[in-house]
Amino acid sequence: MRVYTRIVIDMASGAVLEAEGFDYDGPVALCKGGGGGSQTTNTQDTEYNARMATIAESQQGMAQEYFDFWKSDYKPLEQEQIAANREMVAAAKPVRDKFIEESLSGVNAEAIAGTARSDAEQAMTTVDQGVTRNLSRLGLNPDSEAFADTLGRSQALTRARTVTQSANTARALARSENYDRLLKASNLGMG
Repeated sequence: MRVYTRIVIDMASGAVLEAEGFDYDGPVALCKGGGGGSQTTNTQDTEYNARMATIAESQQGMAQEYFDFWKSDYKPLEQEQIAANREMVAAAKPVRDKFIEESLSGVNAEAIAGTARSDAEQAMTTVDQGVTRNLSRLGLNPDSEAFADTLGRSQALTRARTVTQSANTARALARSENYDRLLKASNLGMG
């Protein structure tokens, strides 16, 4: 059996150009090899290769046909779509810039709280006037000390609580609005 340590083969012809090795006679296990005395032969199935080449050429022809179809029919449409998208992006830029500006500046929480405070004060004044009218109809004197001490303090506490809660709620809503604006801008990839 011949054991090769180096072989150079011409890939085009399959011819062995150089071979280095030695003859071995003994158990295969001592040869450090894995098999018996079989020899490798270089066989070529020319019919199979011809069939595979025909299939490959057919597939290449179909790919070329589809590429030509894309080039003549779809490529112009895709180019028109790209141009239209660029126009839309340019037209939307002022709107996008305004959106980003307002998202970053947000709403003025203190101004909104001030408006809520004023609205609550006005509502409480209307309530106070209604309570005073109703108690006057019942024969109570709203200008008396007892009336002012009892009902006046109660109404003052209710007024203070209502006004404070209105302002705090308005501040919280304004902060939430600012956060939502920033979140929407960042979700659109603009923030």
